[in-house]
Amino acid sequence: GQIRTVDEVASIIDAITPQDLRRVAAQLLLTEKLNLAIVGPVNGEDRLFRSLRL
Repeated sequence: GQIRTVDEVASIIDAITPQDLRRVAAQLLLTEKLNLAIVGPVNGEDRLFRSLRL
């Protein structure tokens, strides 16, 4: 375990590209594995489902 300085961590974060984020999101956010929980009263279920494209 290497201890990094604040500047080193900031440089690593700054080096992240939009393509990096898209690649990781595509791996983690698989639509066939998504789950959703809604807590509380839900009014207008039809509108909610249309918004979620269900």
